[in-house]
Amino acid sequence: MARRWLKAQQSAKSILICRAAHLLLLRLINNPAVMGRDLRTVRQAWEISDRLFADDRFAFVAEPAGIEPVLRQFTSGAAAFTPKFAGRLPSRVRY
Repeated sequence: MARRWLKAQQSAKSILICRAAHLLLLRLINNPAVMGRDLRTVRQAWEISDRLFADDRFAFVAEPAGIEPVLRQFTSGAAAFTPKFAGRLPSRVRY
C-alpha cells in the first residue's frame, strides 16, 4: 500500500518531511529491532536519506519560528513524553 501511494505522488515537493520525522527515519534504519537483517549503519542511513531527498517529490520543512514556546506551554503539565502523549500534540499550532 505504501509503495502504491508513493508512486501516485507525482508533483515536486508533494511529500514534506520535518526534522522530527527525518531523525526518526535515520533512527529506525539504524535500529536492529526494526530492521533485523536489513540493518544499516549510520553512514548508510544518511546515504538513504540523501537519496530520498534527491527525489524532487520530497522536501524538507523547517520548524516554524516561535514553535518552542508553544510546545513548552502545551507540555507543561505532562509527567512524561510517552507515545500516547505525543499523539495528543496538536497537528496545527497557532501562535
